[in-house]
Amino acid sequence: MAVPTAAGSAGLGILALLLGIAGLLLSCFFSGFYLGIPALIVGVIGVRLVADGRARGRGMALTGVILGACAVLVSTGALIAAIALWNSPMGKCALNAGDNSRKVHQCVSQNR
Repeated sequence: MAVPTAAGSAGLGILALLLGIAGLLLSCFFSGFYLGIPALIVGVIGVRLVADGRARGRGMALTGVILGACAVLVSTGALIAAIALWNSPMGKCALNAGDNSRKVHQCVSQNR
């Protein structure tokens, strides 16, 4: 007696997983957002196809969705933190100091 298997391939699951991993790795550079959204979309489509019995790789697709969501959240959080630092008094002082290390050091000591 043969065990029935799901039809189709796990291509969308693999793609979602790879996009999610790459998005999470690049999220510190604010570009994880651009890979996280496709990971979410491809992963959801992959999970739906698995539920219909037309594909395999539910675990990979679901992991891609989770990693894609994390990439979007981390990228957004890093961007918000960078903007907040840029607009803080210390950030403005450091920008005005430029490459002068003495002025940067003075900014840091004044804004503690």
